[in-house]
Amino acid sequence: MNGSQVLNSNAMNLNEALHSLLLKLHSLGEQHPQLLLYLTSIAQPNLPQHLFFNVIGEMFKNIPLFLSQVTPQQLVDIIKEPPQEAVALTLLLEFRSIQDLLHGMSRLQLLQLTNGSLPPGHREIQETFLKKVQELFQNWSSSTLRSYHQALADASLHLERSTLLRLEPQLPWEMLQFLIDLLKLPLEELLQLQLFLSQLEPHHLSLLLSLLQIENSALIIIKNAIAPSSPPTSLASSIIDADGTDNMNVFNDHNDTLQEMTTSTPSRKRKASDGSLNQLEDELDKNFSYDERNA
Repeated sequence: MNGSQVLNSNAMNLNEALHSLLLKLHSLGEQHPQLLLYLTSIAQPNLPQHLFFNVIGEMFKNIPLFLSQVTPQQLVDIIKEPPQEAVALTLLLEFRSIQDLLHGMSRLQLLQLTNGSLPPGHREIQETFLKKVQELFQNWSSSTLRSYHQALADASLHLERSTLLRLEPQLPWEMLQFLIDLLKLPLEELLQLQLFLSQLEPHHLSLLLSLLQIENSALIIIKNAIAPSSPPTSLASSIIDADGTDNMNVFNDHNDTLQEMTTSTPSRKRKASDGSLNQLEDELDKNFSYDERNA
């Protein structure tokens, strides 16, 4: 397979993945509009709240058509360096990063990470804390993790902190319970979490910290809604240095699904009493559709 073919294949996979994510986000917005709004604030923390509805609506209305028309090379170039004015596309790409994060963690790992052991205070304090946790997991070998895991399994509950301090005397007191909760994960989950945390770039570590502010049951709802059952095509692995100029048209089935969703008003199990949530629901109904002239 030559470079152009590889580019086309990777761009097609990414294209389909982004389109699939739009469908998942739309479903989340219908069932839990407040969670979609909160997720938007995480993905675009500098976006004024009064613009959320417009940008979310633009994302659902315009991005599907863009994805159905863009060539492989155009998609690669745009994702490498999104135009500053492409706020809706940037939002979707950040949602994609969040999706990757949630896919990289199991539900049990998320529950342990959101058990309230993060230190209170300013975000800078929490960022430093989580960075220190990452550094520890980067420095500990798998055999060290196995040893610590077994030591805590053998220790009585009231001796867990002293046991970990004996193994790591330099650990700050406020970090002990957080680390204990992670080290007591089932061994396979612990080793997988080590690999995951060790590889996170600073931006993704910051995204993870924002996600950990969400109440754990709500975070599980978000994971169930947008994290796929199989590993997604990562943005990084899809951006390769190769030329590709062939047009793609891979969204016929997805387009049919979108049009079915937008030709009828979906029934809802609940109606938000808050006006902003009703506004979001209206935006979802209005904007998640193709322009009929271009469909």
